[in-house]
Amino acid sequence: MKFVTIVMAAAAIFFAALPASAASDHGSVVTHAMTLPVRDALRIIDSLSRVPTVAAEVRARCFQLLGDHRYIMEDYKRAAEFYRQAAALSPLPIYRQLYDLTIKMTGDGDGNFTVQAGAFGSRDNADSMVRRLSENYSGVTISTTTNDGQTLHRVRVGSFQTREEAAALAEQITAAGVSARVVEKY
Repeated sequence: MKFVTIVMAAAAIFFAALPASAASDHGSVVTHAMTLPVRDALRIIDSLSRVPTVAAEVRARCFQLLGDHRYIMEDYKRAAEFYRQAAALSPLPIYRQLYDLTIKMTGDGDGNFTVQAGAFGSRDNADSMVRRLSENYSGVTISTTTNDGQTLHRVRVGSFQTREEAAALAEQITAAGVSARVVEKY
């Protein structure tokens, strides 16, 4: 029940802080989607979250709603990824707070560092890299981001509290023939 309270508070903060320019037709679509059956609402919200021309604040809200759904379904890893995407799009602190709370539920730790082993324009190439890395490493994920209309699928491994811990894994991956570097999650 505490999470539902957090979600309700987040929604109130979101709508209070949303600039009038972002409360466009896209914001109305999100609001309307909330009145539909869950499956239909998720489909609309997921589609809207992928449109790079939609205001960042609206896309962040979409990612939060998708994360809320995954959290309720106890799929904490996917919920954390949606919250991370929301935090990357919006300066509102609620998104990072939701991410931080949810990442603890994944058992991956609460680190701010990860190892990036590639960024691909093609989802198929990213999936191929995930399969390759998953043979030897756990916690391999794809983090999708859109910047200036270009979508990148970043392949990332692990979650670490310190840059040094992440650097040790990056060295292992690089020694295995895959260029890897340490990045902050946001």
